[in-house]
Amino acid sequence: MTTDKNQKAQAPISPAEYNELVDNAELTSVRLVSSNFKLEPDAIQADGEDMKRSYSCVTEGCYFEDGDDRAVGIIDASASLKVNKKNVFKLKCQYVVFYSVKGSPSKIAVQTFINRVGRFAVYPYFRGYFAEVCSQAGLYVPPLPIMREGQRPIPDVKPIQKILDKG
Repeated sequence: MTTDKNQKAQAPISPAEYNELVDNAELTSVRLVSSNFKLEPDAIQADGEDMKRSYSCVTEGCYFEDGDDRAVGIIDASASLKVNKKNVFKLKCQYVVFYSVKGSPSKIAVQTFINRVGRFAVYPYFRGYFAEVCSQAGLYVPPLPIMREGQRPIPDVKPIQKILDKG
């Protein structure tokens, strides 16, 4: 199964199904498969504290077929530095993450797992690589911030409602 960041899940999965996959998945490899950076001369003269940093880390694809014991995610990560609203440094990378999976998870469960967890597995590698590339380029900038997940909906409120109804 191939999915991308623009594809929506066909059907919601239950928290129990997702949690079973989480319990039975193990990260086996994170690999940098492509990298490109561009440094403008203005970056060399700028003070790192004056640069505005931005970054993204998104799931581009997920590969898994029923019966597989391995799930693969494609994660794109990028960061840029701006001085006076002008991009002076840009780093783009693509990573592949591999997870071994036990049991018989559904394709939707694996897609949800890769979308939620894969980018968090990649980000520390990208963050360290960003620091290394900046150092090699002679840029003295603070490290990228930690990545936080946005608000997530509560996956299943029916059991809570049943408890409240009985009360």
